[in-house]
Amino acid sequence: MTYGTDRYGARHAPILVSILDIESRECPANPLPLDQQWRAQRPMRRNLAGANMLMDMSTLKTMCHLSEVTGGN
Repeated sequence: MTYGTDRYGARHAPILVSILDIESRECPANPLPLDQQWRAQRPMRRNLAGANMLMDMSTLKTMCHLSEVTGGN
């Protein structure tokens, strides 16, 4: 994936970021709260500008199934 994975800082990891700005295609360092009170679970204990694998499980499963259907990796 070109965008949406952890490409920030000295160490890059193949994990999805929680928030991706659709215009800059980057993970904002200080995201606006917007719908946070409905979207985020325990916001003081989560890095909203980072990643949370538990919240991404549906997306990851969908990506795996799409890869199987399309023959991708």
